[in-house]
Amino acid sequence: MGKQIQIATNLEDETNFLNFLKVDNKISIIISNTIRKEDLIINDIKDISNLDFSYFIWNRVYDWKPEYGQVVETSPFKDMIGKYYIKNTNNAPLIEFTRSKLEERKFGRIYWAKYFATPDGLKYNIKLFDDWYKKVSNYFIENCVYIKKYANLNTYIMEKAYKFLKNKKLI
Repeated sequence: MGKQIQIATNLEDETNFLNFLKVDNKISIIISNTIRKEDLIINDIKDISNLDFSYFIWNRVYDWKPEYGQVVETSPFKDMIGKYYIKNTNNAPLIEFTRSKLEERKFGRIYWAKYFATPDGLKYNIKLFDDWYKKVSNYFIENCVYIKKYANLNTYIMEKAYKFLKNKKLI
């Protein structure tokens, strides 16, 4: 079973979060697919505005070897044909970051798959990664300015997201 918390962020909140992670960790961003294989892993995180709606955060202290795949011509997803992706994200030491769509009141999350969809088990130190996941999730818990329950989940709303939602009368 995986672990997740629901969050509400805007681009500035998200940038602050990634900057927080970069202080003590060497992190990379992994995007879901791209035309060029070498663009799947972003090591020098500067402008995040063009990232996918959902992406992975890899703390490079956890050893992992990405396995690359390419969408084949027989794929029913015609707009994906030829694009590269990473095949082994399910059992990797990654945290998934899903962005918020504040104007639609759709909130994001951080998620660690842990044992979900890993029949061969995990090949990294689960206890140490769990400690890091707690540090990541605690960033939102400790720095949120407002907690709102949606769909029986606490949503940790960050400062800039809160101002946006409040100004638009969405909370």
